Amino acid sequence: MIKYLVFTLSLMIASFAFNQKNPKFKPGKGIVKLNVLSGEQKIKVGQKFYYSGHTHGSVGETYSLSCSSSGFKKVDSHFTYDNIKKSEMSGGDGGTKTVVYEALKPGTYNVTISNMFRGDVLSTSEIKITVLEK
Repeated sequence: MIKYLVFTLSLMIASFAFNQKNPKFKPGKGIVKLNVLSGEQKIKVGQKFYYSGHTHGSVGETYSLSCSSSGFKKVDSHFTYDNIKKSEMSGGDGGTKTVVYEALKPGTYNVTISNMFRGDVLSTSEIKITVLEK
């Protein structure tokens, strides 16, 4: 347990040290944002897409993104604190986590986004992604 706490604190300190400016995620040209309200998205092979959601690890608020197939690969992730000045304080670890994926092969895939609190799934949303040839 102590090793886990030391490891977690080390990660938090390192994260703070390297993320002082706390920049927001800025998608590059052609990167598609997944929107749970749309329900479906069309992209091309090799194109990237991302999802951003709020997390607050110290209170157990997070999300997970899962896919029905291996048609995608994770290529990047980004975290922006809600308030960088409070990031090293107790409870100050809330922020927006963004994950970026790349489409690998054509097909239709279901992506499930689960919003969780302390391990319990509060809500789920499904997005049908159709990947087209270039």
